[in-house]
Amino acid sequence: MKMNTLYVIGNGFDLYHELPTRYCHFHKFVKENHKEFDFELEKYFELRIKEDKSPEVSCVEKYLWTNFEEDLGTFDWTAFFDDICNIDINDENFKLSFIYSLEDDIDEQTENLLESIREAFESWLECIDFDFVQKKLSLNENACFLSFNYTLLLEVFYKIQHENILHIHGNIEDNRGAIIFGHNQTVEEEPEFDENGDSNRTPFSDSEAKAKYPFHALSKPVREIIEDNKSFFEDLCLVNKIVVLGHSLNEIDIPYFEEIHRITSNANWLVTYFDEDEKQKHLFTLQEIGIERECISMIKIDELLII
Repeated sequence: MKMNTLYVIGNGFDLYHELPTRYCHFHKFVKENHKEFDFELEKYFELRIKEDKSPEVSCVEKYLWTNFEEDLGTFDWTAFFDDICNIDINDENFKLSFIYSLEDDIDEQTENLLESIREAFESWLECIDFDFVQKKLSLNENACFLSFNYTLLLEVFYKIQHENILHIHGNIEDNRGAIIFGHNQTVEEEPEFDENGDSNRTPFSDSEAKAKYPFHALSKPVREIIEDNKSFFEDLCLVNKIVVLGHSLNEIDIPYFEEIHRITSNANWLVTYFDEDEKQKHLFTLQEIGIERECISMIKIDELLII
């Protein structure tokens, strides 16, 4: 059934309901439950840390991973490769079989790293406590919902029908082992041949390519996700009101908003913001993707009553 109202739900919605779903909370969980893995993350990724003075932030400063998904794009494959490779091809005892063994070792360590990241992330989501959550808003139950959150807050506390919600990156109950998260960075690969036409390959080329795999595996395939959910987006053709609750409008997710605007070009947007800086940032971002200023209304989430 086609609907005329779309809610876009971001992490600010969960935070408004006092759920500990910031990445600083994830960092705290990792430090308390996966100490060795915490060291591994810090070794291979540049995880930014800064003080956040927002009133709802209760994390100790040292726990703040402010841009965890984006920072997954900083994977240092050379450090990862160097930690595994101890082969000297100039050694008189060198054998070609050493190279093949190295490739197998990198495959194994790559899978271990990726599985550790996913296991820690999903374990954290499963441990989020809902016991104290209270319903704070009145939502249109007959609307459709595009949720970027992994929790079931909409289903459990707002009694929104499951079929009216698309968890675009999965949810922790239905998609354990397949939750989608990651960066949007690209890397320029070394050409196969140099400017003189000579091959750039070395005995370690295949092993190095395997060591780069986590960078690619930890990217968020937004365009593919949109295509996989084509029917959902096409069904938005009758939507004339879009309510964005707690989404940061970050660069990684902008293609989703571009697709929404493409389908609902004449819709009015009601968008929540945290402070004046975020308000101006949201206005700029929405206008950049082609939404007319007169179609955008801004409001703080705690000023909302019935929407």
